[in-house]
Amino acid sequence: MSGNKGCKLRTIIPSRITVYIAAVCVGCLSTVITKSALSADANSERSLDVGSVTIFLTGDVLGELKPCGCASGQLGGFEKRPSILEKVASEKRLVIDTGNFVADDAEQDIIKFGIVIQALSMLGYDIVNLTENDVRIAEELGLLENLSFDTITYALNENPEIPAGRTREIQIGDKCLFVTVATVSAETGKIFSLEELFGSKPNGHELNILIMNDCSDDVTQHIAETDIVDVVICPSSSDEPLVLDAGVEKPLLITTGRLGKYLGRLTVSINEDKGLQLDYSEVPVLEELPSDEGLVQLYREYQLMVKEEGLLEKVIKVPLPNGLQYLGSTSCGFGSSCHQYEYEKWSQKAHAKAYGTLVNVGSQYDPECIRCHVVGLEYETGFVSEKSHEDLRNVGCEVCHGPGSKHMMAVVTQGKDNQTSEPKSACVDCHTPEHSNYQGREAEYLEKIVHWKEPNQDEDVQK
Repeated sequence: MSGNKGCKLRTIIPSRITVYIAAVCVGCLSTVITKSALSADANSERSLDVGSVTIFLTGDVLGELKPCGCASGQLGGFEKRPSILEKVASEKRLVIDTGNFVADDAEQDIIKFGIVIQALSMLGYDIVNLTENDVRIAEELGLLENLSFDTITYALNENPEIPAGRTREIQIGDKCLFVTVATVSAETGKIFSLEELFGSKPNGHELNILIMNDCSDDVTQHIAETDIVDVVICPSSSDEPLVLDAGVEKPLLITTGRLGKYLGRLTVSINEDKGLQLDYSEVPVLEELPSDEGLVQLYREYQLMVKEEGLLEKVIKVPLPNGLQYLGSTSCGFGSSCHQYEYEKWSQKAHAKAYGTLVNVGSQYDPECIRCHVVGLEYETGFVSEKSHEDLRNVGCEVCHGPGSKHMMAVVTQGKDNQTSEPKSACVDCHTPEHSNYQGREAEYLEKIVHWKEPNQDEDVQK
C-alpha cells in the first residue's frame, strides 16, 4: 500500500452474505489489484484503450494442463495464457475462473488439482469459483489457506467460510465500475435471493455476473425477470466460449469453453446514453504463443510428481481373454520370422518411435500419455514401466493386430486357426480430436503407416 498515495481501506458489502475489504483510491474508488509477474514478452502489445475494461473468463479446464503435443496446431496450456492476459494492463482487467479444475478424483487428478491452484496464482487470477468437488478436494489437500486470489462458492454446506460473491472496483475513464461476481446453485433455491446476493453498492456503475450450474429455461427466465444480473455464465458443453442466446439483451448468457483451449474475453465499456456496453468473444490459446518459463517449470514439477508417485506402475491390469499373452514386435518379424518385410517397414515409421517422443518431453511416466505409445498398458503381460522389455514400447504390431501368443502357437504347430485375437485398437481409439488431426484426413494418416505388401487392401490392416 505504500506506493498508493491517497488510498485508504474501504469496506465493500456486495451482499449480506459476505463482507469484503478492498483497497480503493479516494476520488476514483479504483481497486488496487496486486498481480504476480507475468511474461514480459507481451508488454509492448498492451491495449491503449482507456475507455474499457476487459474481463477474462476461463473454466472447466478438467485437468488439461497443456496439450499432449501429438499433433500440430493444438490449443491450450497454462503456460501460454500470460501472453494473452498481458495484452491488457493489469489495472484494466479482471481474470476470473469458474471452477471444475479436474475431471475426477483419482490420484493423478489430485496431483493436477494442486498444479491448477498454483497456475492460477502465478497467472494473477482475481476471483475463482470453486465447485462442490473443488471445495472438497481443496480442503482435503489443505489448499484453502493463504491463496493469492479470492474464492467464491455455491457449496456453502462444504465450507460456509467461503462467500458466494465478491466485488471489485475498476476505473473506466472517469467512471467507476463495480463488478460483482457471484454464484448460486439452482437446486438450493437461492436463485430466488438475487437481491440479497448482489446487494447495493456505492454510487457508480454496476456489472453483476452470476455463475450458474444450471441454465435451463425456467432458471434463466427467472434471472431475466429480476433485472439484476447482467451476465450469466452457464455450464460449458463445447470447447469454445459461446454466446448462448444472441437475441436476449439482458442478461447476456455465455459459456467459458472447456479444457483451456480458449479464454473468454468480456469487454465492458460505459456509454452515457446506453449505460454498460458488453462484447463477448473468444481468444484461442494458440500453439505459437510464447510460453511463460515459470509455468513451463511448474509443468515439469508435475511430471516429476507423477514419476515419483509411480502412477505408471499403479495402472490396474486385467487379464487378456483365453490366456492370451503379448509377445512383442520382434517375435513377429525379427530375423527369419514370418513378417520380416512388414517388421522392417514398420521400424521406419513413426509408430516405431512413439515411446521416444514421450521421453523427449519427459512424459514417459505419465499413464495418461503413454497408453497410446506402448503395447497393452491396461493388460497383464503388457507394458508396465521403463523396466519392461523394449519390445513392448512404441505402437507395436500387437496394438493393432492383437496379442500374438495364439497366432504364434498356431504357426509353430501348423494349426489352422492362425488368426490374431482381440483386443485390437482401432486408429480412432488414440487418434481422437483431442490428440490428433486424424479426423477428415484418414487416408493421409493411413498412408503414413503402410508397411504391408500389395495387393493387401486397407481393410486388411488389422487381420
